[in-house]
Amino acid sequence: MPAAILLVAGPSGAGKSTFIQCLKAGTLPGDLQRLLPASAPRWRIIEGNDLLKRDMTADAIKQAAELEEGLMLHFDIAFGRRLGVNAYACDPLMEALGVPDRLTVVSIHPSPAALQTQFEGRHHRQREQRGIARDLWRRAVHRPVRNLVRRIRGHTRLDTSRIYAHPRDLQRTYQEWIAFAQNLVSHAREGKLICVEPITGRDGRPSFAQVSDPPASSLSGRGGCARN
Repeated sequence: MPAAILLVAGPSGAGKSTFIQCLKAGTLPGDLQRLLPASAPRWRIIEGNDLLKRDMTADAIKQAAELEEGLMLHFDIAFGRRLGVNAYACDPLMEALGVPDRLTVVSIHPSPAALQTQFEGRHHRQREQRGIARDLWRRAVHRPVRNLVRRIRGHTRLDTSRIYAHPRDLQRTYQEWIAFAQNLVSHAREGKLICVEPITGRDGRPSFAQVSDPPASSLSGRGGCARN
C-alpha cells in the first residue's frame, strides 16, 4: 500500500462522494482543507467496498497502488453489516490496508433524519433512471432470487433502509465505527481521525463542518471475525 492513505467513511447516503468532489474542487472550508493531505486531491480513488463485493481483490489494490503517491478510499461503514460481517477488522479492505505510514480518516456523520432523507431521495432518483420495467424486474424477480440464494448459502443480508429506520441502531453503527477508526489511526506513524457533518454552505451548495463531539466511542470496536 502507498505510504499515505485518506479513508473517507460513512454510511450510504452520508455524503462521501460529495466530500471527495468538494476536496478535488478545492471548495471545502479552509479549516477543514488544512487538516487533509495537501496532495490528496490528486490521489486515485478506490471504492473500498469492492473487496467485499468481490469486484476487486486485495492484491489488485496493492499492485495498483505501488506507483501511487497516496490513495483515497471511499468506504461505506454500513455495507459490511448488511452482508453479516460482524466487525470492521474482518472487512477485506481493513486486512488489505494493514498499517499505513500516514493515515487520515474522515468520518461523516449526518443525523438519522438527514441520512434517511438523503438515502430515500437517492434511491428515488435511481429508480427513475432505471425505468419502471427494470425496477419491477429487480423487485419481483432479481432481488427475491438473490436473497433466496443467500439464505441457502447461510448468508444473512440486512436492507440498508432497515438499518437507517432506527436512530439507536444507526448510533450504534457510528459508535462501533468510531471506536475502530480510533484504534486504526493509533497504529499509524501519523494518524488522524476527523469527524465531520454535512452542511449547506453560504452559497447554498453542499459543504462540511468538523464535529467537535462525534458519536461516543464507548464500544471497543474489536471482536472476533464472523459472518451470520
